[in-house]
Amino acid sequence: KYRTTAVLYPSGGFGRVSEALAGVVKDRGGEVLTGHRVDRIATEPGPSGGGFRATGVVVEGNEIKADSVICTIPVFHLPPLFDDGVIAAHKDFFDRAEEGSNASSRLALLICGGRQVLFDKPRNTWVFVPRSQLEEFGEYFLISELDSSQGVAPPGKQILTCATLVEGKAPDLREFRVKMERELKRLFPKLDLAQADWITAQYFPVVDGIARTIDWYGETRIGPATPVKNFFVAGDTTREYSTGTDGCANSAYLAAGQVLGRTLVRIEDVF
Repeated sequence: KYRTTAVLYPSGGFGRVSEALAGVVKDRGGEVLTGHRVDRIATEPGPSGGGFRATGVVVEGNEIKADSVICTIPVFHLPPLFDDGVIAAHKDFFDRAEEGSNASSRLALLICGGRQVLFDKPRNTWVFVPRSQLEEFGEYFLISELDSSQGVAPPGKQILTCATLVEGKAPDLREFRVKMERELKRLFPKLDLAQADWITAQYFPVVDGIARTIDWYGETRIGPATPVKNFFVAGDTTREYSTGTDGCANSAYLAAGQVLGRTLVRIEDVF
C-alpha cells in the first residue's frame, strides 16, 4: 500500500508495513490489536484422535476464537506457544522448527543518520565490501545507503547501515561499534561519523537470510501449512523464495493461499 520506492523499503520506513496491514484488515471489517502479548495458541483435539487443531489465540489471559491462525515469528520460537500435549503429538514438526535456530545467521549492524555519504552522493542501494578489504572483521560488509528520495531519510539526510556476520554469542555492542566505526573510517576516509545525528548498534539472528544453507532454503523450510490443523506459518523462517522483505511477502502469499484454498500468486512464475 505504501511501497513507492525502487528498493526493498516502504516509503516512510518499515513501520509503514504494519500500518498498511492494519489498514487492510480494518478496511475489511477486521480488528487489529497491537501492544498485546500472545500467551499461547489455543487448540483442541482433532476428530478421531487425529492430532490437534488451532481454535484461536490466548492474549493476556483472554481467548480470541479464530477459524485460522497465522504466525509470523521465527519458527524456532513456536514451542512455548503450545501445550505439551500438542508438541508431543506433533514432535517431528516442532523438532524441525527448533532446528531453525541452528541455521540462523547472526547479524550485527551499525546504523546512523545524518548528512554522511560514502562517496560523492548516496548510492541508494547496497555496497559490498569483501573480506579481503577488512582488517578487524572476518566476514564481509553489506552497506546500505539511502537518502530522502527513497522515502526513508528526512530531506537532505541519509540513513547508513553497515551489516556483518558474527560467530558465536552476541557481541559486546559498545566494542563492536568502536571497531566498526574504525573500519569504516579506514575504508572511506571522507566519512565523518562524529557529525552523525545519531548512531546505534544492533544484533539479531536472521534464519538463513545472509548465509544460506541447503537445509533451510525454499521448499526445505517449514510451512505454510502445519500438522496442527488451521495453524499456518509465514515470514522469515518459513517457505519462501527470496530474502528480506521480498521473502516475507511471498511466504505470506503462500500462507494466505492455504487459508483461502486458492492460489493467489504462482511463485514459480516469479522466481
